[in-house]
Amino acid sequence: MQHTLHPSTNRSLTNELREQDMNRVTKSVRGRRGRPSSGDPAWLAVLCLSLMLGACDLAVELPGDITAEELEQPEDLPLLVTSAEGVFECAYQQYVLLSAQLIDEFMSGGSDGAYYIYDQREITPATGTYSSGGCPGGQLAGLYTPLSQARWFSDSNLQRAQEAGSQDMVARSAVLAGYAYTLFGEGFCSAAYDGGPEVFPPQSLELAEDRFSTAISSGSGDLQTLAYLGRARVRLNQGDMAGAISDAQQVPDGFAYYATRSSADNSRQNHLYGSNWIDRNIEVDVPFWNLEFEGVPDPRVELIHTGNTGRNGLNPEVLQTKYPDYDADIPIGRYAEALLIIAEAAGGQTAVDNINELHSRAGLPLFASDDPAEIMAQVYEERRRELFIEGHRMNDMLRLNIPFPSGADPFNDRRYGETTCFPLPDIERENNENIP
Repeated sequence: MQHTLHPSTNRSLTNELREQDMNRVTKSVRGRRGRPSSGDPAWLAVLCLSLMLGACDLAVELPGDITAEELEQPEDLPLLVTSAEGVFECAYQQYVLLSAQLIDEFMSGGSDGAYYIYDQREITPATGTYSSGGCPGGQLAGLYTPLSQARWFSDSNLQRAQEAGSQDMVARSAVLAGYAYTLFGEGFCSAAYDGGPEVFPPQSLELAEDRFSTAISSGSGDLQTLAYLGRARVRLNQGDMAGAISDAQQVPDGFAYYATRSSADNSRQNHLYGSNWIDRNIEVDVPFWNLEFEGVPDPRVELIHTGNTGRNGLNPEVLQTKYPDYDADIPIGRYAEALLIIAEAAGGQTAVDNINELHSRAGLPLFASDDPAEIMAQVYEERRRELFIEGHRMNDMLRLNIPFPSGADPFNDRRYGETTCFPLPDIERENNENIP
């Protein structure tokens, strides 16, 4: 039986869960001996989680002496998994933020030339901020390294959880790894994992499907639902329409799962809001201005045209309203995406019905057509609007051969580059003997 999940409570990480995991592990590590090494992955997990939870008043005393081996005990696994979730949430935000600029959702309004490298598609394998920059946040933070760390951390925890026989931890780790591999498969030209050879999108998507299948078989409730939705997304990319429909049908009305954000600490702030509203370094791009359906404004892409210009004094200042503050969570997966996956995979009247379910929720006129091409074109348009700045548009443009902006930018006269997917960084090639 389907059930309804309230978006404000169905979150991937709540402060309560974070505090529970930290307190549990803090009690377990007090009094252990041996000095921690800053390079130990387990100690890095504690440090990473401590930084990410800086805003939480946990009143945690620094443990005395700990070795990595002592920390990696079964009772410590929740901390490692929770920490990996925090790493993934930050990397996920970076993907949504930076991919939105590489395509047609955001444009640069910054006064610093560094802000143009994404908007003008000038990212190269040698671009330092993209390839090796870290993540707590901000417009110019990294992407390849944070996402690689999230992928490695989740896969490592998955192995630990399987060895410990903890099904819940298996599901939590596997679904994160699945989404990390999905992003590599959707938005990156290629990648490399664990010092292995260069891997291309179809292989990354296969790895994603495997992790989602593991999460489905091990998990329950929200995690299992998220894994079904993630696998439906992957199967749509792979052209497995029947599999995509079957998985997406497991997602109940009202389901939503978020990368949580918090205004209390920079590493957890919503930087789509901050970069657009506060720093005024990015603006909503022209293709999303004044969207209507049959003369009715589309509230899913509600914008504010301030009449000013961005920091560069050139681009019109246009603000998004999907993320209204630093606390606004970012959807990883939700019911509307499932409807659109089914619509695209099934086509016909099913697609029309799903489109109209979304239109009814948004207060838009109903869509009617029996022309397969017209129906599919509307499905793609619905994805563009419904999933605006949620991390889907770049993949849609690539897989559907939607043209990227070309020629010269109409506001700053800079010519667009050739980048249409995030490249494998030079630093990866130079340090990986398995990549020629």
